[in-house]
Parts: sequence; C-alpha cells; structure tokens
Amino acid sequence: MQQQCSKRGFMDVVGMLVATVVGVAVQAASQATASCLCQEVLQMATPADPTAHPVSLGTRLVQDLDQMYCAQTCLLQETTFERMQPYEDARQRVAAAIQETVSYLDMAAHQNTLTAEEAIHLKTFKRAFAAFQHRSSDVASKALVAESPTEIAAARELAAGQGQGAFEQAGAALQPLVARLGGAEPSAEALQAERGFPSVGTTWVRRIVVHGKGKTITRTNTVLGEAIHGGKSVYRIGDGAKIRLYDQATGNWTATIREGRELQEALPYVPIYAFPLWVGKIWQSRYTYEDRERGRTFSDVPWLGRVTAYEDVTVPAGTFKTFKVEGTNVYAARLVEWYAPELKTSVKSRLERLPDHYLGPGKFTTELIKYTAK
Repeated sequence: MQQQCSKRGFMDVVGMLVATVVGVAVQAASQATASCLCQEVLQMATPADPTAHPVSLGTRLVQDLDQMYCAQTCLLQETTFERMQPYEDARQRVAAAIQETVSYLDMAAHQNTLTAEEAIHLKTFKRAFAAFQHRSSDVASKALVAESPTEIAAARELAAGQGQGAFEQAGAALQPLVARLGGAEPSAEALQAERGFPSVGTTWVRRIVVHGKGKTITRTNTVLGEAIHGGKSVYRIGDGAKIRLYDQATGNWTATIREGRELQEALPYVPIYAFPLWVGKIWQSRYTYEDRERGRTFSDVPWLGRVTAYEDVTVPAGTFKTFKVEGTNVYAARLVEWYAPELKTSVKSRLERLPDHYLGPGKFTTELIKYTAK
C-alpha cells in the first residue's frame, strides 16, 4: 500500500485560488485536508520536458509548491536514510523548478512585461518562498542525519510548527500573484482563439518597416501546403525566395529553408503562440535556435509569452478583431503580435532587438496590406 501524506492550511489557499482563477467550485473549510500518494510525489517531481509544450506559469507555481511540501512530508514518514533520499531528491527538483519559474517572471519584470502590481506580488512571493525553502531544507537535513527516533521526531515537530507556517505564508503570498497571472483554463465567458492555419493557396502581402533606416520591405506570402520536416508535420509558407515552416501541432515557426537548405531552425519551435489563446494566459517554454547562415547556436533559450488584450487593430488590409500576444526571451528580443482568428494569422507585429541581441539593435513593424483567402 502506498503511503499518504497530508497537507493542510495551504490547501485552503489552493482551493480558493482554483475557484477564483480556474473557475472550479472548491469547498475550502478551515480544517480541510488533502492527501497525496507518496509514490506519485516521486513521479510528479520528475521535471517535464520544458520544450514539450508551453506551461501556464500560475498553474505550475501552485502545483510545484504543493508538491514540494508533499515531498517533505513523505520524507518525514520514513525512518531510514535510504528511503528518505528519493523524497529529498524530489523536493530539491521541485524547488529548482519553482526557482526557474520565478526567473522567467524576474525576466518579465526586468523587461516591463509584468505590471507594477504583478512585480510587487512577485517580490512578496519570492521572500516568502525563500523562507519556506530555507525551513524545508532545514527540516530535511535534520531528518536525513537523524540517528535516533528522538531526532526524527524533532524534525517532524519542526516541520509541523515553523515549517507548516512558512509553507502557508508562501501559499498566501502566491495567491494574489497567480490570480493576476491566470490559471490553466480560461473563465467561462472568456473569448478564445483555437489553433488554425490558412488554406492552401491563400496569399497575403505584408509591409515591413525597418525603423531608423528609412527602409521598407514588401513581401508576398503563399500557403504551399503540408510536409514532413525533421520527423514532424509542418505547414509551408513561401515568399518566392524562402520557405518558412510552421509546426502543425502548435502553429509556431520552426525553420526557414532556401533551395532545400536550412537557413535557421528552432527546436522544437519558437513558442510565440500557446493555443488556445485567451486574455490573461501566460506561458513559459524553452527552445534551441540555430542560425546556420551566421554559424550561431543558442541552446536552452527561455521564452515567456502572454496574451495581454483582445482589441481591434486597423492595418492597410482593414480592421480586425485580434488577440495581442507579447513575448520576450533572455537574448534581448521583444515581440508583440496581433493575431486575428478570422484570418488564422497575425495582421500586425512589432519586433524590438535590444543592444545585447546577437544581430544588434533594431526595430521592425510589420502590417498586413492585402489578404486573399482560398
């Protein structure tokens, strides 16, 4: 039979948080107790592939904080070092995952992607989590070196007292942050955009303005159809000189080729979109980018994406209902796209390369001039 661990206090916070953010009715009594199977703690604490799919930051923080506390509690139910160690490994892995998520948010705050209020909530949570992590490490250390039942009992007492309090404070600090970031599901009334792609033969013309250089580029694109690239299904869009490939499963750019030769590639893709889209959705992911023309490779690139608005946008091709999608990465690039569900593509984008970008600084605005559906 699998062991169970109980976690109190913060489950009240999680219950209210889920009810508020995700829209699921949860009864949160002051003495509510939820249980988790310790074997599942070991499985869930194994980090998921961060490139597998974009992950909702709010959801990840709630789940990881919960799992970290549960791993600690399961550890304290054991009496030998050998049986405690797997739970300690799990606890440390989940703590590292929380730190990584916080680093994404720090990056967003640094680049002004977070609002001032969100940045304040982030700072509060970081302090509370640091206190919980310190207390949790203290509890685990005492248990791992315990040589008698009395010493193990002392570690359990510390966990039930100061450890529980630090956990609940971290949960309380997390609640307003996640309420701002959003959960894994939209509210019942939220407008959404599902993944789609224009039909084969559809064409559009875009105008690209290179700010500061007095340069304007006009580019005609045509949907060429599907193909297999790197073992996965992709959509192809050609402009007469190059063909851009988009991952079918996500709708994101993954490579650019010319005469059958790859010029640039992102593995698995650049996660600009995380369909379905709704206002408030925020996600994180990682990818590897290779610029074969210039011989540059960037591994494990972090990306933070967010849907910030649903608004009308007017471009030369007309006025469209759009989802405003903002993204940023650590290599000094900021991107804003206005995605029109009606056309299944963006009608406007704004790219800013900061001085640290490997291609140098630059600002580019792209607008849709003409769209002909098939």
